[in-house]
Amino acid sequence: MPTWFGGIYGNMICVKNKYVNKIIPSNFILPKSKTSCIVSGDKEGTKETRCYIVLEMEKYIIIGLHLDVCSENQRNQQIDIIIKLLNGKDYKNKKIILLGDFNTTNINQYSDDTTKNNILKYVYNNDKKNIDNNVIAKLLKNKFRNETYKFKQLFTVWSGIQSDYIFTKNIKNTKTQILYTKSSDHLPIILDIKYRKIMRTKSNISRKYKSRKYKRRITKKR
Repeated sequence: MPTWFGGIYGNMICVKNKYVNKIIPSNFILPKSKTSCIVSGDKEGTKETRCYIVLEMEKYIIIGLHLDVCSENQRNQQIDIIIKLLNGKDYKNKKIILLGDFNTTNINQYSDDTTKNNILKYVYNNDKKNIDNNVIAKLLKNKFRNETYKFKQLFTVWSGIQSDYIFTKNIKNTKTQILYTKSSDHLPIILDIKYRKIMRTKSNISRKYKSRKYKRRITKKR
């Protein structure tokens, strides 16, 4: 995909070798952006084409995305496409993980007036309707769980706001953390999902054994 400086970029999800044959990957291209903006100094970026990746794995759907950088209206259109896909009959009952660089934030996360004013100006393009109708608020209204809501630290990017998120649906027993690193202008977010182990008690084993023994007796009589 062409980027700000006319180069090539793309989304990528890395998977351990033992899971490669257990997933079905798909790549979807979003409609090309209708706007461009200043991206570095006085450098005007290009009208970008964005995409997202879908991995299907047993009961899970994992989506990695990178939304438009210039326009909240454009990002809203992009997330509408993804929400419609995930609310469809094929995916609505799956365990969903939606993550990536959303290039936006939820202004209601912040209490500082200066930060709020900057978000309204630079992220929401001075459009006040986006205060309650931004991408993050829209996901919450569609019953996606923000896995970073407990963070006291509300920034993951150099500009001092959170633009990287992990959302889930139909998933419980999760733990989220931020990895602090100087290797990127974004801070990685890590999601752990806990599985409950079924403990085999003596009584359970005994009942299972008796059941098998009874079935064998019935077979022999026949």
